[in-house]
Amino acid sequence: MNQASPSVGRERVGENKGDKMEYNVKHPIRMIRIMKGKTLDDLHLGTGIQISKLSRLERGIIRVKDEEKEALGKTLNVDPSELFIEG
Repeated sequence: MNQASPSVGRERVGENKGDKMEYNVKHPIRMIRIMKGKTLDDLHLGTGIQISKLSRLERGIIRVKDEEKEALGKTLNVDPSELFIEG
């Protein structure tokens, strides 16, 4: 019988590949958010961006606007350029 892979609450931090976790390096916002101890709800409250949109931003499905980058950077206390890698 297959068992679901372990996760933390509803959030999957990364794909477990043996003894290391792999992250989407193009969009490190999720990793930074979790390292800062923030939830998607915390980001929503700090930025006004809807949780569903934040989730899509973290997964790299949609692009982020400049004003959203600024709000996310301020909420996470990091330079907005650290949140997204262009290219």
